[in-house]
Amino acid sequence: MKESGEIFSYTAKRSDYLSIVIAFVILVILEAIGVDLLIALLVHGWLKYLLLFLAIGVHIWVLVLFWAPLFTKHRLSGTHLHLRYSYQFRADLPRSVLAAAEPVKEKLDSPMVVKPIYHKDRERLNLPFSTEGQVLLYLAHPVKLRLGLLKRVEVGQVLVNVDRRDLFLKMLALPAKPGAVTGNMPDENRDLIPG
Repeated sequence: MKESGEIFSYTAKRSDYLSIVIAFVILVILEAIGVDLLIALLVHGWLKYLLLFLAIGVHIWVLVLFWAPLFTKHRLSGTHLHLRYSYQFRADLPRSVLAAAEPVKEKLDSPMVVKPIYHKDRERLNLPFSTEGQVLLYLAHPVKLRLGLLKRVEVGQVLVNVDRRDLFLKMLALPAKPGAVTGNMPDENRDLIPG
């Protein structure tokens, strides 16, 4: 049975991202047409169909990757904060591991925010879709999260953005930023949060 909770999309303002994505989609479609025509004209036999199938598959995957952040959302339930970013990141953080939260407005790591960015020096995972509605979450102790298929990273802070930041902060009911939350916890106390 799935746990219910409040859904928070990344942001209500998507125009900046949409303009970049539309430009990339047009380029991908034009490039796909060119590549597919070259394969169809220059390659013969079964290899032609294999290469066409692979080229079309890669182009469809790229298009899905660009559009995925528009359709994935975070969810806050009574016991967990379910973080999602595109199809590349999933984590279910117990609310007990959240120590503090503060509203912030930070520059994005990239204008094409198709994947989460990890900053090892700060043990911070950046998941913001835009600069609007950003919230910096401080964890009580660093936890290991899966990033991508094989990579696991140790995270002490998570930067997210939500469409209704005030409601999100109110529902979290966490104190403002403490002095130093991500202290030196022994390794045996560092949880592995499944994605």
